[in-house]
Amino acid sequence: MSQIQIDNDNNLSILDEKEDTELFEDVEIKYLIPRSSTNYIEKQDKNYFKNTKHKYWTDALRVFSNFLIILLHSSYQCRVLSFCEKFTPKWNGAVFWDSISRSSIPLFITISGMFLLDPEKEISISMIYKKYVYRITRCLLFWNIFYITIVKFFVNVENKQFIWNYNLYKETLEEFFLESKYHLWYLYLSIGLHIITPIIRPIVVNKSLTKYYIILIFGVYSSVSFIATIINDYFPHFFMRISFCNY
Repeated sequence: MSQIQIDNDNNLSILDEKEDTELFEDVEIKYLIPRSSTNYIEKQDKNYFKNTKHKYWTDALRVFSNFLIILLHSSYQCRVLSFCEKFTPKWNGAVFWDSISRSSIPLFITISGMFLLDPEKEISISMIYKKYVYRITRCLLFWNIFYITIVKFFVNVENKQFIWNYNLYKETLEEFFLESKYHLWYLYLSIGLHIITPIIRPIVVNKSLTKYYIILIFGVYSSVSFIATIINDYFPHFFMRISFCNY
């Protein structure tokens, strides 16, 4: 029985049965394949595992953020909607849980930003507007139309009597374009964040600019939001209520 031998130049030769019979076991398949093909296969394998690597911790963080949102809406009833008398133990407890759960929305935004602002990820401006912004806008338009037509005129929880005239048309259009439903505000926020994403992406490439940008955004916005919340809770008649500070 003959065996296969490979010399230093990767040339195949035939051995006699008397020579080492275990040599064939040391022959690797890659020597029988052109080197260019072997390198291509190894490169494709690396790219496959790199592209399919899923960040499971982001899923866990989303679940945790959902729990915080439920906690936020529960404590919000007591803290803001006057279901609890201010400065009582119940109100102080609601303030505590409300403060902790306020990180829910920023966590969702941070997760989205981690993927959208990744410098190694190729995202074109057309993809942002045609794919992401288009999908969110489509959902927003659908639910706006649903609430303004089905919920307002057909469900009609308050049993209002509607008279179809100019004022009703005007009111409906104002609700659609200006007011909308309060709980859809996150969709408006998402659209705005996706619109400014092409402006922010060049900033995150430079670490120095990123640091200054983070300090500016968090320093200014957090300070204004904190001061506005304190004024609304402890000095309600000093300034008119600032609605955005709740979020």
